[in-house]
Amino acid sequence: MKLCIPVAAPEGLAAALEPDFGAAQHLLIIEDDGKTIHAVDRAHPELIKEEAVAGIEGILCGEIHPRLLYELQQNGIQIYGCEAPTASAALDQFLAGELEAAPAFSLPPEMQGGCGCGHNHGEQAEGGCCGGHGEGEGCGCGDKEDKQGCCGGGEHGAHGGHGGGCGCAH
Repeated sequence: MKLCIPVAAPEGLAAALEPDFGAAQHLLIIEDDGKTIHAVDRAHPELIKEEAVAGIEGILCGEIHPRLLYELQQNGIQIYGCEAPTASAALDQFLAGELEAAPAFSLPPEMQGGCGCGHNHGEQAEGGCCGGHGEGEGCGCGDKEDKQGCCGGGEHGAHGGHGGGCGCAH
């Protein structure tokens, strides 16, 4: 299975996990149970080779925005909730069958067709998704009070009014 793991730095399997998939600058693409590893820097998309990212079947992460979870699942990519400290530990947990795929996620009506923040804007706010709610900072809903990323970090789902839930089944 071809996996993707968000990491804090491109240090291979020794890299620390970046808890929020959407905020991760670096990704490890892992094939052949860890025998083939590609480091991807999202800050330089022009350097990303299509063959490295094509065919990803699973993502191991601690947090993901509900809209992104929905879109990835619609494209056949499973999301596995993982709170391992390193990419190596995450891969080991996955290979041991210790991680569960997030259940199928459906967008609530207030998130369908909008920018995904749970507020009805009619059109996307100037400056990006929900930019009208605190200039687009935080979890994508613009909540400046959300210092731990979408889903409230360890609280998993603290922002129920802003799309709610991280999809990790916690």
